[in-house]
Amino acid sequence: MNSNHLQTWLLQHPHGKEILAQVQTQLQQLIGTQHYEHALQLGLPSVDLLPQTGVVHRYIMAEQEAPIVAQFDYLPLPTESMDLVVLPFALSQYENRHAILREVQRVLCGYGQLVIVDLNPHSLWRIQSQQWQRLTACHSHQSVTPKHMADWLKLLDLQPQSSRFIHYGPLFTGRPSPKWQWLELAGNRWWPHMAAMYAMLAIKQTVYLRPLSEHARHRHLKQTELILNPASSESPKYDHK
Repeated sequence: MNSNHLQTWLLQHPHGKEILAQVQTQLQQLIGTQHYEHALQLGLPSVDLLPQTGVVHRYIMAEQEAPIVAQFDYLPLPTESMDLVVLPFALSQYENRHAILREVQRVLCGYGQLVIVDLNPHSLWRIQSQQWQRLTACHSHQSVTPKHMADWLKLLDLQPQSSRFIHYGPLFTGRPSPKWQWLELAGNRWWPHMAAMYAMLAIKQTVYLRPLSEHARHRHLKQTELILNPASSESPKYDHK
């Protein structure tokens, strides 16, 4: 993944800066002001998308030039150690995205939150894929629709809770033209699923096993005993006349 080019575009390009501001605003609304003991961001190490308040320990990890360098499909973290994981623009850029999702599910605590930000293949940017690749060195052919993403998450017991659609205008090589601003208002109302990108929040579902009470354990043992030790173990007798 060419995250350095994408990161540079978000931080330095006029249109990239506008997109980044919209992403940050939507994530603030999506995540809210909850308390997180441990929060992790995978990718874009110079673009901090973690909540600015309510996080005790913050970790930003990437495959190069990051505070923590690691492979996304083999995270150097204990199982169920993160309360929040933010995954920006990664799943559409990696071929092993299913392995990445499984690894993220592993490190999330029970009822921990996963936030995914990625490209929407049904947007105007689809016809500008070559332009997007030229600006960011990223490919968009692997992007996944929000519906398919939600289906993937459910298979991993990550239950989608809510989503946000971000940016409806075309992709600009220079400064965005004000004449396209009407699309932002119209898009949210009339064709939200055609936004350039989306953010999705999912919660890890966990089933906890509660130990049996003494009474329930005794009843279970009696039922087992009845099955294993039937009342009569003798063979039936027949009268032969």
